[in-house]
Amino acid sequence: MTREVYSHEVISFGFWAGSEQVREPAFYSYTAPEREGLRDEPLTPDAAHWVDTGNGSLALLRYDDLRTTADPRGALLGFFESACGAGVRTSDWPGDELTAARERPGTHGNRR
Repeated sequence: MTREVYSHEVISFGFWAGSEQVREPAFYSYTAPEREGLRDEPLTPDAAHWVDTGNGSLALLRYDDLRTTADPRGALLGFFESACGAGVRTSDWPGDELTAARERPGTHGNRR
């Protein structure tokens, strides 16, 4: 399945314990293939930022920045939604259709 997904387009999210390039735990997101203008898209909360990995752009929100916010859950959701929105807008995906699917009862992305 991963091969098939990555053969087209994907927006990925997760938690990263760190590496030589990013030396601390952080939440991340990337869009593949990366389209022009992705790094110009805004991210929330203010502590989130884009990083050039050499292979593309990575949206990062440091764990320490997240845990010190008044609403960590809301800030993390805002980060993921802003990074996803950036990928959707720059990739010409049908954003309205994706939002509608997420809000339909019984769909995988349904919020509770």
